[in-house]
Amino acid sequence: CPRNNIELQFGILGTKLSQSLSHTHLGIHFQSDGHWNKHIHTIHDKAAKILNLLSMLKYNINRKSLVIKYNIWISPVLKYGDIVWDNCSITDSK
Repeated sequence: CPRNNIELQFGILGTKLSQSLSHTHLGIHFQSDGHWNKHIHTIHDKAAKILNLLSMLKYNINRKSLVIKYNIWISPVLKYGDIVWDNCSITDSK
């Protein structure tokens, strides 16, 4: 079944609104095509920076402290909004 691309035009008080390919709302990147690539890349980059910091600390602090820092710094980045974007496909997550 071929998809029909319907272009909708919206306006407020006679002013036409321009179409956007992506929009960030409350830290979640929504894309007009329904994919989550931009959001996944953003949270990956954020988590990777913090994980890099933790990897430098691993020889200076004990494991329990590392786990606590992971749970405080990285886990919230990965879990924030996951109820929304958790349905992404395997190709989105690459």
